[in-house]
Amino acid sequence: MRAFAIATGAQVRILRAPGIYAAERLPIGRLLSATPLIRPEEDSLSNHIHADDLARLCIATLHCHGGGLRIYNACDDEPLPVGQWYARLAEKLHVAVPPCYPREEVRRRVSPMLWSFLAESRRLCNNRLKRELGVELAYPSVQTLLDQLPDSDEFRAALLASGGQIR
Repeated sequence: MRAFAIATGAQVRILRAPGIYAAERLPIGRLLSATPLIRPEEDSLSNHIHADDLARLCIATLHCHGGGLRIYNACDDEPLPVGQWYARLAEKLHVAVPPCYPREEVRRRVSPMLWSFLAESRRLCNNRLKRELGVELAYPSVQTLLDQLPDSDEFRAALLASGGQIR
């Protein structure tokens, strides 16, 4: 991509988006299935971006001028341990937090695909994104969304009934 941008003078912008979330895109299925989590002292960090913020970032990159290649971490301001994300969601939905086990025990209990997600740990920084694209995030953390979700039995029932199918 870099060689293409240099050779053609094209502008190439890459947004590296980690866990994308929205009210209709929450890991409810994994929460309800009690998929085990890694105990806090061994947990991995995860990064997230709200779907609306990601869409706004995509639009912002279209307004960039100048050739070359720029890569941005399209994430919110708060890297979180995976277990903390699930605990916050469980608290909001008034459901039990999945059990926590040592890292190696979780590896044995989950699928290789899920383990590849749980085992990865990165603390991404979005300073370049905010500085160069000038976008203020509407959802600077997953907590921002959780605080905006209705706190009603009807809403929780509907969300839980959906099974949280991640698309």
